[in-house]
Amino acid sequence: MTFNSNIFRSIQTLILLSFITSLASICPSQAQSIVGIQIGKCYSKFDAVEGSIKVDEFSKEHDHKNPIIRMFYSYFPIKQLGIKQNIGYEKRGAIVKEAHGIVGYTKYSLNYLHLSTSLNLRPIKYLNLYCGLNYNYLIKAVGYYDKNGRGEITDSYGKFDIGYDVGGAIIIRGVFIEGSIFKSIKPISSYGLSIIDPSLKDTKNWNNSFQISIGYQMELRKIFKKKEKQ
Repeated sequence: MTFNSNIFRSIQTLILLSFITSLASICPSQAQSIVGIQIGKCYSKFDAVEGSIKVDEFSKEHDHKNPIIRMFYSYFPIKQLGIKQNIGYEKRGAIVKEAHGIVGYTKYSLNYLHLSTSLNLRPIKYLNLYCGLNYNYLIKAVGYYDKNGRGEITDSYGKFDIGYDVGGAIIIRGVFIEGSIFKSIKPISSYGLSIIDPSLKDTKNWNNSFQISIGYQMELRKIFKKKEKQ
């Protein structure tokens, strides 16, 4: 799948989300606004396409584990359909199987400011399913080697990681547990000698992760009602 086709699909998704938002004017009596917060863990790895030179041998497991924290706002113009906006912090990365290669790092950690927009479906009362676009801004990347060694490698990665995620949550009385998967739609890094020799292929890496989290959400109108009673 080419990068252009991924961009086209992303545009289609945004158009669909805009259409969902316009339903608010049609069904105002059913509209529901929700705010919430969630914390959890991100398990990640790199999907690597090896080029002419193999820099590192990454683990095939999602063994890079780090915390995530997000705040979100959901808007449901109708009971079963809505959109969700997330903002937060999360760390992705990969583990190297052995300390070898050019720099000998054994772990790569990428700190991201997370933003996302998703389409939410509620087929039944306690179940929420969603899919959407994920926009991540790289704050800092660090490489670790041995037990005490580390070094900043931010310049080795792209500033933006755009991808898609799908997931679901079980929600009971505002408390929920959520699981989701994320994949980049374009490489976050590229290593090789193609600049010197165009016939050589670069090694390209993509983020691949899944997240598990718990959280709490509440309708805005309930919050306002509590304040009015006080």
